[in-house]
Amino acid sequence: MCMWSLVVSQVKSLKDQYFAELSELFNKLSVKLQHVDSIIPPQKPSEQYDRMKSFKIMLDRILQMLLIIKSTIQPAMWDKVPQYEKQIISILSSQRK
Repeated sequence: MCMWSLVVSQVKSLKDQYFAELSELFNKLSVKLQHVDSIIPPQKPSEQYDRMKSFKIMLDRILQMLLIIKSTIQPAMWDKVPQYEKQIISILSSQRK
């Protein structure tokens, strides 16, 4: 199996396993941030708020990677798939606690 096919199958496997749960987490976080934005007047954001925003951005990047179209997978991404998998597992295991 060529490297490209292996990466495509790894991404598909990650998507099948984790996309729904990550998407649900992203949506919950989005709702929470919208709520905070609606009740708190614009001011200096708290550290926790900044962490939530950063976490949302990271989740968005992971979800975008899982939705990538096979034909657009670049060789630079090949080495990153295992890192994404570790990050996904770490995120979900910390959320389940």
